[in-house]
Amino acid sequence: GDHVVLVVHLPEGPFIADVGLGEGPRWPFKVENASWTEDGFQFAMTSRSGGEWRFDNPVNATGTMTGFAFDFGTSTDGFDEFLRFHDFFWNSKESSYVKGPVFLHRKTTGRGLLSLFACTLRRSHPEVSGGKEILQVATTKEEWFKIVEDVFLMTLDDLDDEEKDRLWDIVQMQHQSFVNAAEKK
Repeated sequence: GDHVVLVVHLPEGPFIADVGLGEGPRWPFKVENASWTEDGFQFAMTSRSGGEWRFDNPVNATGTMTGFAFDFGTSTDGFDEFLRFHDFFWNSKESSYVKGPVFLHRKTTGRGLLSLFACTLRRSHPEVSGGKEILQVATTKEEWFKIVEDVFLMTLDDLDDEEKDRLWDIVQMQHQSFVNAAEKK
């Protein structure tokens, strides 16, 4: 497989309870051959050979997660193996988690997924023309932190002023990179 998932074993069978699937299902889902729709988003789980399973997100509204595979034949050896994954995802320049902040929030009311990539707040949903709409583009540090707090309920109070300035610098660089790439198209 290509993804580490949290599997919860219940009397009804194993369930995936992965909080990292920003645009994925809102609720835990049973590991079984199935397809389902939540809030207009379609998902599927299929069995493959050798104990591997495939989760598919065909809409891929944000362009960040088409799906993943995982293997019941493997599991973490213990906390040391988990720490190696954690170290890679949070410290490696190859990890998307350190390239810049990305916030995703599945709305509990209304329809869609809110995402903040760099300075751009957008709503994604299969019913929206083109799959997504831009709601706001933050132009100041204060505006960006207000979006993070109001929309994603994260105050980031644990960051001091210097850390907030560094984060804003990263956000601006990432946003400019997106703008430059769009202009080349």
